[in-house]
Amino acid sequence: MLKASPKILKTVKVIYTEVNTLPLYEGAILYAEFKNWIDGGDVLFVRK
Repeated sequence: MLKASPKILKTVKVIYTEVNTLPLYEGAILYAEFKNWIDGGDVLFVRK
């Protein structure tokens, strides 16, 4: 969905999304893949 919205993505300040470090199910994006795709953006980590 994010890849399909490049104009909107340029205006977004916060993205909250699920990412995995291990492939848990088909189609799940891994953290490294997401980080590489959004390269150049800032990242916020919050401990639960």
